[in-house]
Amino acid sequence: MEESRFKIPVTAVVLPTALLLSSAIFLFLTVQGANLATLRSENEKEAARQSELSASLKTVRDQIDPARRELSALTAEQAKIAEDRKSALETIARAGALAQTVEQIRRDEVSATKRLDDLRKAQGEATDKAEAARTGLATLERKLEQARADKAEADTAANTAITVSVAFNYGGRWDIVQACRRAMQAGLDAQTLDEARLSSFMSMAYAPDPDLFIRTGGEVRVSNFLLWQIA
Repeated sequence: MEESRFKIPVTAVVLPTALLLSSAIFLFLTVQGANLATLRSENEKEAARQSELSASLKTVRDQIDPARRELSALTAEQAKIAEDRKSALETIARAGALAQTVEQIRRDEVSATKRLDDLRKAQGEATDKAEAARTGLATLERKLEQARADKAEADTAANTAITVSVAFNYGGRWDIVQACRRAMQAGLDAQTLDEARLSSFMSMAYAPDPDLFIRTGGEVRVSNFLLWQIA
């Protein structure tokens, strides 16, 4: 019995394998290039957003400094007016003790009283300006706080470990009222409104209800915080 042996050329095996390997490498490089372009575009967008937030923060700061200087100047002016008012009152007191005629004393009193009235009016105007400056400064400081909060939120947007919620000017009663208003605006009927649907309109609807509420200062009162969520 004769044994038959067939010999396959080496090129018939190596060449298809090399072509297949080259195709796989080319496909891998193409996919990696597309992913790199997408990542570069996302990084450019994030950099642009960071630049906008930094510019907004600088604008708010630039507005706060002039307001503070104006408030300081108004405070100094108000102190000067108070000193002038004190001087006018002392003039009125001295007028009664001066060795002058009754008519001269009357004219001094009238003049001093008029100046006192003028000073009171000027003080009132300065007080109004100071109050307006304080209100403007408070508004700018709130804008600065909001800009800082927006930047912090943007910087941590991609984090996934924990979620930190910071409450500014928050109240549990306010939260319940605003949830009811939003439910009414959404057109929900009173007969269909239940706890689950009302919970979806709360300001912290994105988070589960807390299992434990701790007052780190040692207080034992809830103090109008998360009334609905901890009930």
